[in-house]
Amino acid sequence: MVFLSKKKHITKHSKEWWTHACTESLNRYRNTGNIEHWREFKSNTQIAKREFFDNKIYKIASSNKRPWDLMNWVKKKNLPTIEFILYEGQSCNTLPDLWHVLHLSYNSAKNRPINASFLNETLQADQIL
Repeated sequence: MVFLSKKKHITKHSKEWWTHACTESLNRYRNTGNIEHWREFKSNTQIAKREFFDNKIYKIASSNKRPWDLMNWVKKKNLPTIEFILYEGQSCNTLPDLWHVLHLSYNSAKNRPINASFLNETLQADQIL
């Protein structure tokens, strides 16, 4: 008895979820160019992906119960760019500069007279109820 095996060509574009049905439907589309065969190929790839990833998620969730193992599938997100703080047209790039600007901003009203008469006009909590 002779067994023949099919030689696999694994490349950087190979997908673990690819199935025989995906290959057949892709070859059928390539031979005919029919839009219905293209839709069949897309459907087969979606089904293959869904089954493959559902199975992977189930295995990870049931065997080691570490959901963080799934994070390798997610693309790395770049942190959003931040705007630097400007004070009088100059950017604050160092901690001493930033401290100085924040101190000036938040303590600018220190030792200034204020008019607190509006506080007498506000209702107290017990007057509202």
